[in-house]
Amino acid sequence: MPKRKRKPRHRPRPPLNFDAPILRSRSACAFVGYGQTEFFKKVKAGLLPQPIKLSDTGRAVGWIKKELEAWLAARIAKRDEEAEMEARQ
Repeated sequence: MPKRKRKPRHRPRPPLNFDAPILRSRSACAFVGYGQTEFFKKVKAGLLPQPIKLSDTGRAVGWIKKELEAWLAARIAKRDEEAEMEARQ
């Protein structure tokens, strides 16, 4: 008797979408370069922008891409400022 094919256990994940103005959690994590655990720790601590609710129940949330871009730009500016201060010494 031939072996029958098994159904995949999970649906394949959709590809990451960095073009959308609102990023869902998986895309937002990848966008800033953190894993999910670290990303949500930083959101809870107020070190990353807070998400917005995409549904009335609040189960679906997303991050505004421009806020994440601004956060990254601030990190880059801080890095450059610290490097400049070290170069002066």
